[in-house]
Amino acid sequence: MVGRTTNFPTDGIWKLGEIRDESSADAWVGPAAVATNVSAAPTGATTATVTYTASTGATSFKVYWSASAGVDTSDNEVTGNSTTASLTGLPSGAAFYYRVAMINEFGTTLDASDSTASTLPSGTTSLSAGATQNIYSSNNFTYWYLPVGKTVQIHLAGGGGGGGGSWNQNGKTGGVGGVAAAQFTSNGEVLKIGVGGGGGVSGTNSSNAYSQAGGGGGGSGCYNNATGDIIAAAGGGGGSSSAWNNLPDDPGIGGTPATGAGPRTGNGTENGSSQTAAGSGVGTNTDNANCSGVGTVGGTGTGTSGDSFSGGSGGGSQSAFGQGGYTAGSHYGTGGGGGGGYKGGAGGVYPASGGGGSSYVASGFTSITPVISGGAGGSGGSSHGNKGSAGSGGSVRIIVGS
Repeated sequence: MVGRTTNFPTDGIWKLGEIRDESSADAWVGPAAVATNVSAAPTGATTATVTYTASTGATSFKVYWSASAGVDTSDNEVTGNSTTASLTGLPSGAAFYYRVAMINEFGTTLDASDSTASTLPSGTTSLSAGATQNIYSSNNFTYWYLPVGKTVQIHLAGGGGGGGGSWNQNGKTGGVGGVAAAQFTSNGEVLKIGVGGGGGVSGTNSSNAYSQAGGGGGGSGCYNNATGDIIAAAGGGGGSSSAWNNLPDDPGIGGTPATGAGPRTGNGTENGSSQTAAGSGVGTNTDNANCSGVGTVGGTGTGTSGDSFSGGSGGGSQSAFGQGGYTAGSHYGTGGGGGGGYKGGAGGVYPASGGGGSSYVASGFTSITPVISGGAGGSGGSSHGNKGSAGSGGSVRIIVGS
């Protein structure tokens, strides 16, 4: 008999490692049961709070954690109270594993298996209930932590395309950026946001404005940082071609989730070498410092066959999500670059302008009406040697319910 304070157990059951507590309703006592309601929430790039409900009989409480699975009592140890423990020194922006320990005089009881959570990426901003956050164009991603259990709206607008230069004809305005918006109930997600800039204009010398065209606007996108899945995206507007003796076509605007891409998009290549006057051809993914391979670049516009390069390459906007397409030089006008986005728009072939990028809301998220407008296209140049202007950048708005 082990730990028995009477001669024989009244329930007729012997239990090794336990003793009889005659003062507590004739009950057996021993190591405490496991904690319940165990969860963790990040509080920073290297910190988190583990919460739990302590079991009856536990007199002290600890959490063990590690950057790798298979946590035991030889790993990092943090003392808590009956409901919480604060962890520090965690791996930045990465997953960690933990187990909660209930302790009393008879031993330590660990959770049956690891739990896991992730810390916040460096530079993450935590949003509170009732917050509205506006984010404007940047070459880099930004990170936003959502409170748990709130209705969250994400509104995205792509950048506008650049306007075309001109000579005997007035250049046209660049395409407007696309829009998209999604709504969902948050679960402590970290949103990874990229916002598209406005499309630039090729060349710097107004006397060569007939060879200048607008680049496509960049796309805006929102990801779930933990999974890398796109939640929603808004394509950029297409850039306008230049105006020599031929007035350019209207550039494609960025799409909506209902319409997808703007006009002049299809299946093709990024650099536009096989594109027709209709501007068919969708941009392809890139993987560089400003795009990171996660967005889609708009198609690059081209000049007429046989024309020599002149006027420089049109500035497709830089965007962490998806760059707008550039223009390729041509002495008598260049095709406008297509807008970046979930799928980049086609580049035009002179005098065609570029197509807009696609917009998108992922399944599982409710598509709602956006409350912001896409970036405006840059103005077209007036006749006799004036170049167009750059388009305006996109934006993203996060609205957290109260």
